[in-house]
Amino acid sequence: MIQEKYEEAKEEYLLILEEDEKEQSDYRGLALVYIRSNQISKAILIFKEQRCDVK
Repeated sequence: MIQEKYEEAKEEYLLILEEDEKEQSDYRGLALVYIRSNQISKAILIFKEQRCDVK
């Protein structure tokens, strides 16, 4: 059930980012979803590519 919620959140962030790819907070949110889903390498890639600050 929790994993399904993370998948839903990931899809929502991806839709938002299609509309506004410059929104750093959404990239951070997506990265956090990946971390909580145990997809650490994807989260690291987002932080590196987007140069997101970790807050």
